[in-house]
Amino acid sequence: MAAAAEVAEHAAREAGGLLLRLRGTRAAQGRPKGGHELVTDADLRADELIRRIVTDRFPTHRVVSEETWDGWRDDPFDGPVWVVDPMDGSANYVHGYSYVSVSVAFAIDGVVRAGTVHAPFLRRTFTAVRGGGARCDGRPLRAADTGALGDALVSTGFPHEGGGLDAVMERVRRLVVNCRDVRRRLPRPGHLPRTARPAVSAPTPRGCSSTAATVWRSPAATRAN
Repeated sequence: MAAAAEVAEHAAREAGGLLLRLRGTRAAQGRPKGGHELVTDADLRADELIRRIVTDRFPTHRVVSEETWDGWRDDPFDGPVWVVDPMDGSANYVHGYSYVSVSVAFAIDGVVRAGTVHAPFLRRTFTAVRGGGARCDGRPLRAADTGALGDALVSTGFPHEGGGLDAVMERVRRLVVNCRDVRRRLPRPGHLPRTARPAVSAPTPRGCSSTAATVWRSPAATRAN
């Protein structure tokens, strides 16, 4: 599993470096992907880079990516599979806002074994291995020990598609009334690893993309030693 964890981190860091170099260029110009969501050539180039790094090391493994996945099939997570979001926070990227992340995870039969969330502009790299805990830039992490909602700093996000917005705003209203405060800065994958730091006590479900949850859920659920 060490080899998979190494590749996940290397691929995420390399893709992050590419996004750094491309910001402000033509490749960073956004175009509609669906609704209010944007995609850039930088997304696609980061996706290509991650795929190349993974398949060079593990040529028989499949890669499921947000940007290039062509639809679900039967048992898409059977066997060894890499789950990738080459850039979450494309709108942030297009507008020069630094909260952008790259997510790379390795799973076997639907169980995540290792994952990395890399925030290139913040110079933060969160890694996790199932059974081995989570780390930020190599330092062991533990989930916040906040026991009461009134003491919690909660991160959240809002749906791109706009559906069910009344329910989302009602949940935010309840959080504002009952918790210490609410933050919305990170792209969705960034909410999850930060719950393993004292900074954020909990993410709300709407603030997490399926890719981010796949990357982080299983390995980070195990506390660091």
